[in-house]
Amino acid sequence: MAGDLYGLIAAVLQAMTHAELSEAPQRITGLVVPTADGFSKRQRIELALAKLGA
Repeated sequence: MAGDLYGLIAAVLQAMTHAELSEAPQRITGLVVPTADGFSKRQRIELALAKLGA
């Protein structure tokens, strides 16, 4: 179940632009997606979801 939830959240986040990732998840759910120069969206999303214990 946790894997399914991780995949669903990751898919929603992946559809966002870098700019949206910096604002929308935190505004909507309190999920902070770290900003780091040179990181791909996938790397940023993995860092954010790793904190959830996925």
